[in-house]
Amino acid sequence: MSDFAAAVKLTRPECLTYNCATSADLSRVRSLLFAPGSDERKLVKALGSAADAVVADLEDAVAPAEKAAARALVLDVFAAAGDGPGPLRLVRVNAGGTAFHADDMAAVATIAPDAIVLPKATPQALDALGADGPPVVAIVETAQAVRLAYEIASRPRVAALQIGAVDLGAEVGLTPRPAGARPSTSSASTSTRTLHSRRSAGWRARSASGARRASTRRRCPS
Repeated sequence: MSDFAAAVKLTRPECLTYNCATSADLSRVRSLLFAPGSDERKLVKALGSAADAVVADLEDAVAPAEKAAARALVLDVFAAAGDGPGPLRLVRVNAGGTAFHADDMAAVATIAPDAIVLPKATPQALDALGADGPPVVAIVETAQAVRLAYEIASRPRVAALQIGAVDLGAEVGLTPRPAGARPSTSSASTSTRTLHSRRSAGWRARSASGARRASTRRRCPS
């Protein structure tokens, strides 16, 4: 395994859809690297990579006892990186309704990332964020969120939708397929349903791929 692969954990391919009509245009993002918000070495290495965006993860990658220290570390690492060229800087917060969400959002106000990544996204959770602040990458990772994908996509701060394949698959009982295998009818149907919801909300589709092997679709003006 290369030093870079060991430094930054890449997640499995997921579907990303971008909305160019938000306050910050994330449509150029074709690759996302997630790095634990509690690991300075991995964060620094990710920010020095050729990825389009780096996500400092305060959610799954950080143990509950380390959440507060991780928030402070992300602030310090992002500040030290300065405003020069490099990947966009995103922060994945803990889901709304968890014990960590309010403190994460308070930290985001100081960190001032290019966008936040919201897990377990719902229309209500997005409304609770308010109208002001960085754009949001909303993760669709529950069966209910798939049903509400149109409503999620319609929220004005939503800059992108991402299918959280692992949690969604676990909830609906899907088995991960081997690399290179064709998607099952169920997973293809889920992607199709979310795509239809996004297009109904006015998003125009375009497929692409990147270092994270993420499929991207954009909502952009003609």
